[in-house]
Order: sequence, then structure tokens, then C-alpha cells
Amino acid sequence: MTSQTNAPLAIPALWCPFAPGLHPAQQEMESKALNWMRDMELARDSGQERRARAIGCGELGARVVEPNAPTVLAQISVDSMLWLFIFDDTYCDEGIHSSDPAAMSLLVARLLRIAETGASLSSMTPQEHALLDLRCRIAATASPTQLVRWIDALRTYLGYQVWEAAHRALGTRPEPDAYLTARIANGSVPVCCAVLDITSGFEVPAEEINRADVRALTEMCCAVVGVDNDIMSHWKETLRCGDGINLIDVLAADNACTPAEALPMAITVRDGILTRYQQLRETTTGRLGAEGQRYLKLLDQWIRGNLDWGFGSGRYRNHDNPASLPDHVVACAPRLSADPLPYPGTAWWWAA
Repeated sequence: MTSQTNAPLAIPALWCPFAPGLHPAQQEMESKALNWMRDMELARDSGQERRARAIGCGELGARVVEPNAPTVLAQISVDSMLWLFIFDDTYCDEGIHSSDPAAMSLLVARLLRIAETGASLSSMTPQEHALLDLRCRIAATASPTQLVRWIDALRTYLGYQVWEAAHRALGTRPEPDAYLTARIANGSVPVCCAVLDITSGFEVPAEEINRADVRALTEMCCAVVGVDNDIMSHWKETLRCGDGINLIDVLAADNACTPAEALPMAITVRDGILTRYQQLRETTTGRLGAEGQRYLKLLDQWIRGNLDWGFGSGRYRNHDNPASLPDHVVACAPRLSADPLPYPGTAWWWAA
């Protein structure tokens, strides 16, 4: 199950209606995150440390928190992202458990118990020690409700790593509906969204964040970011693992076409989701209090900030064998109206 692509796809600028943001402590947070990585011994070797340095987690974190968020809290978000990236590279995709759902399941059980209890397990790995550190720092500032929200998001994300490993072990490729549903969570964005209010120093009331429209907006944000990452990382994935678990390759297989022909289809899907997100957001914001409205603005920032960061990140530009990514990131208009996508797993977004 390998990609048909022998050269990088020419990725165009992508539409985004939201303004960029940037926390002023970007460089400080980047430096502290890399120091934390070294203290936790997260990088397996010099190659992985070099890739981690190329990610630019400080920039991503600075773009997706409130610009006036307390730096000590924003640092939790940056370190969490770095943990997620290194976990992905170590165990998932081309990692050591990428095609072994049994081994992935055993690892997931350990990680979840650390997150649930905040307690050490026997013979912990650097990845587990670092997760414990993150869990303790989150618990020190989050409410019990926020902490549980983060644990639940982590559980969903880790569960989908087992799902991906199962597809690789079986040599199968998911169909578009199943893949798009998985893409809400398998890229870890719900874990990042679960700390948005924590790391900006406020709490969205449960009666607001659990509303159907707010849940739909959160899912759509995660899906758009996930698909954007599929588009930006397609060349990296082709070179490093080539497993075809990427929306472009999924659509190419489903439509019996090349990845280059499937790229506009993938952009149409993300533009359709983002158009519906924008519509629902406009009708939802007035129904929320101040904290709920701040949360929606942070979802907007995630969508825009991920693009601004991703098109310049060494993780996706792949300087040794460069991807074909645009210099500017925002196109002026979407490619699709807000008609529902033909995928049952996402249909409820249009009914929320």
C-alpha cells in the first residue's frame, strides 16, 4: 500500500477567512520546549532531535493561544504539541508500532493510566515520564472538569493510533467517510483544543462547550486542521512511510485517479467543511457567554495559525528533499459552497 506520487505535489495557497495571531513569547517558548525535550530525553537519537528542532513548536503554540495568555500556561500547550509530534514520530506513522496494533494497544493502555491517575508506572519510558510531567502541570492549573476533558481527548486520539496501526497491519486503506471521521481525532487536534482555555487562563462552562453547535464547531476545526496537515505533509509522508493514510491518497484510491488529480478534491472537502464552520460559527457566537466566545476565537486561531506555521515548518517543507509549498498561505475564496459533504460521518455538522 504505497503512494503513487514520485514527485511532490504542487500545493496551492489554501483559503482561510480568519486573521492571524501571535504570542510575543514565541522564541522563549521554543527554547524552553527544546530544553524540556532534552531534560526528558524524548529524542531517541540526533536525527530525531534535529527533526524536532525543525518543527517550530514555539511558533505553532504562539499562533494558537491568546496573544496575552500567561507565558507559563502557554508553555504547557507548546510542550504538549512537541510531545505529540515526537510520539507520532516514535510510535506512529513510520514509528516502531506503526503496523502493530497489539503493541500499540498495550502502549496506549499505559499512557492512558498515567493521564487518568497522574501516577508513575513501573519501568517508565521517556515518553511516559514526559506525559506524566504534562499531566501534573495541567492538573495544577485546570479545573477537574477541564482535566477530564483533556483525558477524554487523549483517549480518543490514542485510540485512533490503534485504528491506523490496524489498517497498516492488514494492508488496507480506509474509505473516505471512515477516514474523514478518523481525521477529526487521529491528528491529535482535539487534545490541543482541550487545553485551549486552560492555557489561556479561563474555563468554558460545561453547558456551553457541550452544546451540539459548539461540539460540531470543535470537530470541524479539528477536521480542517487535519486535512490541511494531510495536504501540507503529503510529500513528507510519501518519503517517510508511504502508507496512503492521507486524505489525498484515500480519495485517489476511491476515485481511481492519481494523487495530483485527488489534490483538488481534498481541497474541495476542506473548503466545504470550513464554509460550514464559518456559517455555524456566525449563528452560534451570539448564544454564548464571554468564555464560549473566547473559545470560538481560539478555534479560529487554530485553523489560521496551523496554516501560517505549517507552510513554513521544516517538518513539511522537508529541506533535504523539498516539498512544493506556497510562499503565501491564504487564498482569497473557497472552492465550494456549504452543501453537506457526501459522508455520513460528518452529516450532523449541517444539522447542528
